[in-house]
Amino acid sequence: MDNKYMITIKKWSDDIDGTYFVAKVPELKGCMSDGATVKEALVNAREAISGYLEVLIESGDTIPKPQNDKEIVQLLGEYTKEEITECYQAVDKLRCIIDQLNKM
Repeated sequence: MDNKYMITIKKWSDDIDGTYFVAKVPELKGCMSDGATVKEALVNAREAISGYLEVLIESGDTIPKPQNDKEIVQLLGEYTKEEITECYQAVDKLRCIIDQLNKM
């Protein structure tokens, strides 16, 4: 499925789990995930979107129309250059996979 929902990713740190990344999908109330890296949080958020939409379909609820015509990933807060690069690479790689699947 071609994701067109915005995903926001925020870096968190605490004494128990250390640093991790929380991904939220503001257009889908309560849809969120996390990961140990930016890439993992993004991949997990996409899986959460798929699961969220499956539940809506199965229950006969209306699927919210995305506000965008393409996926937008927004990094909230401060990130290292490496974390930003990782996010861009993950987005590009997953877009290529989606493009290939759409051509099948």
